[in-house]
Amino acid sequence: MIKQVRNIVLLVASFVGLGCMPLPAQRGAFTDQEFKDMATEMAGDKVATVDPHEVSKDAVLLDARPASEYSVSHIPGAARIGYKDFDIATIESQCDVTDTIIVYCSVGYRSGKVAEKLQRAGYRNVYNLKGGLFSWANQDRELVDEANNTTEAVHGYNKKWAKWLKEGVPVSY
Repeated sequence: MIKQVRNIVLLVASFVGLGCMPLPAQRGAFTDQEFKDMATEMAGDKVATVDPHEVSKDAVLLDARPASEYSVSHIPGAARIGYKDFDIATIESQCDVTDTIIVYCSVGYRSGKVAEKLQRAGYRNVYNLKGGLFSWANQDRELVDEANNTTEAVHGYNKKWAKWLKEGVPVSY
């Protein structure tokens, strides 16, 4: 019961931008440790996480964000699977249960929930990208837009959560 209440609080907090962690006062005004703490809190503890520098080239990358966010930028080669519109049948046609699968969203909350669904469906090597696309972008890793052109822009989810992006990363909403 306590975990269910915690999950509901985190879900509501993620949508209004009031997570259990204090948000930075201004964009980019956070330490690496503050970012790691936020990412750990948002990812939860049911799915193992992987840092961006640990992503292998043979991993299947799945983006749990809506099309409007995915079109601004995503990790090259990632397939959009959504969160609210997630359908396990689309994964069954793309992945084997033994594939290494890394799910991501903006900071890790939505991807954690999708990754849990994948695990319950029998996928054995499922990971949540710690810190999500924000962590990827903050580490200056390659991003592409809907036409697969390199971009630096990131969908900020909302102005409160976009504060977790480093200064200089172009943000759109």
